Amino acid sequence: MNRKKLFFTGAIGNSIEVFEAIVYAFLQPFITKTFFPVNLRDHNLLFLLTAILPFLARPMGALFFGMMGDLKGRKTVLEYSMVLSGLSCCAIAFTPSYTTAGLLSFFLILFFRFLFGLAMSGEYNNSFLYLAEHSAPESRGYILSWAAFGVSFGIFLATTFSYAFTSLIDKEVIPMWSFRLVFLLSGLSLYIAYVARKDLSETAEFFISFPTFQEKKKTAIYQGAKQELKSSLFASIKIILLSGFGTHITYSLLFYGAFHITRYNINAHSFKDVTLLIAISSCISAMLIPTIGKITDFIGRKLLLICSLIVLTSLYLFFFFDIAKNGTYQELLCYYLALGFFNAIYFCAAPAEIIDSLPKKMRSTVNGLLYGIPALIFGALSLPYFQAQIDKYPESPLFIFSIAIPLLLFFLFSKNKFFAPSHKYMYSLEKNKVS
Repeated sequence: MNRKKLFFTGAIGNSIEVFEAIVYAFLQPFITKTFFPVNLRDHNLLFLLTAILPFLARPMGALFFGMMGDLKGRKTVLEYSMVLSGLSCCAIAFTPSYTTAGLLSFFLILFFRFLFGLAMSGEYNNSFLYLAEHSAPESRGYILSWAAFGVSFGIFLATTFSYAFTSLIDKEVIPMWSFRLVFLLSGLSLYIAYVARKDLSETAEFFISFPTFQEKKKTAIYQGAKQELKSSLFASIKIILLSGFGTHITYSLLFYGAFHITRYNINAHSFKDVTLLIAISSCISAMLIPTIGKITDFIGRKLLLICSLIVLTSLYLFFFFDIAKNGTYQELLCYYLALGFFNAIYFCAAPAEIIDSLPKKMRSTVNGLLYGIPALIFGALSLPYFQAQIDKYPESPLFIFSIAIPLLLFFLFSKNKFFAPSHKYMYSLEKNKVS
């Protein structure tokens, strides 16, 4: 397959779906005024429900699309996830307001958000898997980095767009109802991504995973996946923690960082100004990710992963809460510049480490199971959990749970050598042995 088309395929789905997920959060005031019951519009509980509902759908979506990936192919999953997420986005654009349809309007939003969560669970883990199975071992880090690039670029687009769009609405340059056009645009973009993926080739590993068609049964795949998880418990725990840590950091500091800072900062930074910082941070990550992906292929992933894990944990536990409450705008800028750099390292190294830890047989199903669990726990609980921490900082008893994840990961990685030989070096040794 043409490399440029492969990179585009890996990046575009994640970019658009992350864009929609973040824009939904940033357009909160307009969504609540349009679709929520009048007497509850000032309460954040209902909006929190619609924000975390996609995470509640992740385990089901990850398992469903994971099994489909092993039954029908990775390409089929990427197409179906595009269709489902595109329909859910466009449906929000045409949902009647609360003044027109009453509670039906609110329940329709809940339903469409649930569908979006199902679709996103199929897109995220299968895009990494598809790229991995189209890559050679010596270039896997670089190839997989383009799926991570899609996530960072999606955050950059969403925050930049939200900054401009909300400014235009606040200044009454455009009417409030025009926020619907954002979801319509997202849906149409996902349709374009679907068309682009129609001509994709299926991965070779899908065809060789099962020797006969008779083996491709849902019960056999599910039972085999459970057996794989039991037989590799430590690897499964490592994957869950790697996914969970990345999910929690991303949603706490990038997706919802502007909400936390503008609520608690004594210097009263505006929401749009903090959004601009997150956009800069995500832009830095997106620009660095392909280069860092190449570096991981030369020097190995474990050392970079451990270093980024330590730094991100420190940035999260020992700096963010104080800066969020007391930091100047210059301090916040420096913080998010550092966050963007080390976030890029983590999301270049972690996906390849996860993919390489998965068994080739039933890989999509196992990946779905191991992705759905942390997405639910660390994604859905990230906002209320973080809220409880920042409310009681620095005496929050929840700190012990935050430090437990990186400590467990450090222990699991300590069982292997940090300074592993580079993948290109190992690959050259294998070629010499064969020759």
